[in-house]
Amino acid sequence: MKIGLFFGTFDPVHLGHYKIVKNLIRSKNFNKIWVIPTPLSPFKKNNIITSFQHRKLMLNKAFSDLNNVLISDIELKLRQPNYTIETLIYLQKTYPNNKYSLIIGSDNFNKIHLWKDSKKIIKNYPIYIYPREGLSINDSVIKLNSKIKLISMDTIPISSSDIRLNISSKKALNYLKPSVKEYILSNNLYI
Repeated sequence: MKIGLFFGTFDPVHLGHYKIVKNLIRSKNFNKIWVIPTPLSPFKKNNIITSFQHRKLMLNKAFSDLNNVLISDIELKLRQPNYTIETLIYLQKTYPNNKYSLIIGSDNFNKIHLWKDSKKIIKNYPIYIYPREGLSINDSVIKLNSKIKLISMDTIPISSSDIRLNISSKKALNYLKPSVKEYILSNNLYI
């Protein structure tokens, strides 16, 4: 089975994340997409992050209408902070019949050289890159590797950090699915 792995903090999940996943499902590149909230990213060790359970519940609400999406807590079972390469190795051993690909933003792709064992990731796993507003992608790296693919879609002019900072703004709330917005407000998150 071809599995697209969409890692992130998702604090909170927003319509941009949803559109990326929906676009990839329509493209038929994957049988399933596993959305994997990261308990602790090595790049965010000093950040305050909303509890894993809140983030996972919001993801379940956001993607409830998409049958080919699984919200996975696989990284809770692994050593923290969570390194993508360690999760990939664990998944290959646990589910060896699946073919895994990464789904990442152009912002993360431009920093992939900072990831643990990044060369191993780039060599062994296809990478699907979605555009982030104001961030171009290093084309020279893409030309050297046929496993790297650009996702053709419009950029989304919002980020999770924008939503957290502007949660009382109607504009920020408009980038959330109604069920996620209701969850955030009823649990007093980001206030």
